[in-house]
Amino acid sequence: MKKLLSILAATTMVVSAPLSVVACGDEGGKIGKEFDFEEAKADFMRDATQVYQNSLSKDFEKYFFTSQEDIDDDQIFERISTSYLNEIVGSGSPIKVIEPNSKEFNEISKDLKKIPNLDNLKKSADSQIVKNVNYRSLLVDGKNPFANSEVDFLTISVLKLDEDLFSIQFKTESTYVLKDKTGEEAYETVNYMSSITIFKERNASQEMKEISKKIEAELNSKEFANSFNFESESGQVNENVKNLSKSSNVGTKFVEAGNKVKSTNANWKDYTFKTDSLKVESSVDKFVPASPKMRYLEGKGYGVENYKITTWPNYHPAFTWGTTDDDYLNFWNNFGSNNSEDSLKDFLNAYQVYETTNKKWVHKDNISRPLKATAIEKDNSWTTSFNPFFNQDGKDPIISNIQKNSSNFALSQTTNLSSNTDAKLMGVYDSEVKGFNLEYKSKITSNTVKIEMPSIQIGVRQNATKATIDVQKEFFAAQFAFFKQLYGYNDNNSTFSNFNFSVPEKFDSEIEVDKFYEAEDFFSAMFDEAKAKVIAKNPEHEKYINHFAVSNIIDQKNQVEYIKISRNLDLSFYNSEKTPLKSWFFSPGASYFSKGSYGPSNIIGKIGFTMATDYAIEGKQPKAIYRVKFKSF
Repeated sequence: MKKLLSILAATTMVVSAPLSVVACGDEGGKIGKEFDFEEAKADFMRDATQVYQNSLSKDFEKYFFTSQEDIDDDQIFERISTSYLNEIVGSGSPIKVIEPNSKEFNEISKDLKKIPNLDNLKKSADSQIVKNVNYRSLLVDGKNPFANSEVDFLTISVLKLDEDLFSIQFKTESTYVLKDKTGEEAYETVNYMSSITIFKERNASQEMKEISKKIEAELNSKEFANSFNFESESGQVNENVKNLSKSSNVGTKFVEAGNKVKSTNANWKDYTFKTDSLKVESSVDKFVPASPKMRYLEGKGYGVENYKITTWPNYHPAFTWGTTDDDYLNFWNNFGSNNSEDSLKDFLNAYQVYETTNKKWVHKDNISRPLKATAIEKDNSWTTSFNPFFNQDGKDPIISNIQKNSSNFALSQTTNLSSNTDAKLMGVYDSEVKGFNLEYKSKITSNTVKIEMPSIQIGVRQNATKATIDVQKEFFAAQFAFFKQLYGYNDNNSTFSNFNFSVPEKFDSEIEVDKFYEAEDFFSAMFDEAKAKVIAKNPEHEKYINHFAVSNIIDQKNQVEYIKISRNLDLSFYNSEKTPLKSWFFSPGASYFSKGSYGPSNIIGKIGFTMATDYAIEGKQPKAIYRVKFKSF
């Protein structure tokens, strides 16, 4: 390491995992086996779920809309028929939930089990999981995880939609095997939900098939495939996925596509499309931030160590902190003073790492270019945090999965900011849309009949409401304000080498000296109090202060799990075995995207802010002192 680490390396992870700072002369910042395992397992489980659901979806596709005539011709079912389903529903409610293990449940599930093709499921798992080198360590004896799997049915319901028109709705469950952390066999479950709608006559089912196929084709066209989005700067991915149905334009776009299809056939003029029951389903592991990737290593996945940012002492002359340790300290003293606006401006200039700056201060082999070089050179309003160029290697599994089902889905690669349709892109959600209904009035009963269209997989963009350069600035401004408050600059006269933390109110009257306390309990309470104070002064910061982690170290053995306060109010840090840790292992930070408010396990993506201390200056042992201040004295 050079004499002075970059302000970038010390404070923010543009291209490495957020909150992961490499401490001088220690192994704390390296990827540990446990972290690698959890990442690989998450990817493995995501792919296993996708393989299972895609395989069953293909199997049941033929029967999504079918008819009694088709059933009679195929002779695949022993019991399922319109007359049998009519007996089950009876004259009462048109919805009958079949009791598991009942005679009806067993008879229907026996028929439905004839549809899935387990050989095709295993073939898909072979090509997408077994042959994936990143999953070899998770396979049991190198075998297919679905080798001994069966398809069971958890729930079955029968709906009478009209005279001689029925729908069977069901949910399946299967198990697959993989290795756990210890190398032992572990079992996970996967599910699939769908329905079979049975018409009396073949022409009616064929018409619904035709309409649904045309709607699917329309939704996957260039016009619609890239039109699904919602506008928000929120980094709370766990909350965003809950609100996709309401916050996005998906329902509106589906109706537009349905009406476009309806207009092609005069016989369909009486059909209407409804979104009352529409659900846009996704999850935190199906979200990809539009932010820089780490280097991809064959057989190892994405590696942090290859994209850490380092710099040489000859800083670009425009940067006010200069080339010496004193200038470095001056920067952080400005951070803690009334000159923090100047520090923020300098920080943002450095963070962008424009191609037009003097490249000598950044080692070119250790920088991940988050943009095409020409994009920065032509228009430096592009940000390094959010841009549509994050998948130039085409290896992102979430984008790839969307494109398997929607071939026209693509991110704009136009380098001109003003003409790029994804200029405000924050991220993408791999989503499944269910509950899109076609309605018509029955000519037999005059009742309104609702026919659910097949589920459709789409990509939903999260776009900012403003230029991402402004989002980037606002995020870091919020972090500057928050960490100044947390570290005691505002209330406790902290300096860059003497930090005085306020003891959270819930601990103030009962905390004891020389006693271990869980770091998460202590610092999450401190986080809540500091956040409240910052928001009270600057309400606009609220949407950017959603995540906090007390330890940025990836290895479990070096994560801060416990704290202790001495009699002279010094704060010390300990790992899960209550072994003392050096102060540099305490490096709180925040991730822009997260799936929860606290801890490194809730980090999503690689954009974040980590508070720096004097451990960033090589050749000097860290001298920063961490103390606490009680409100009660």
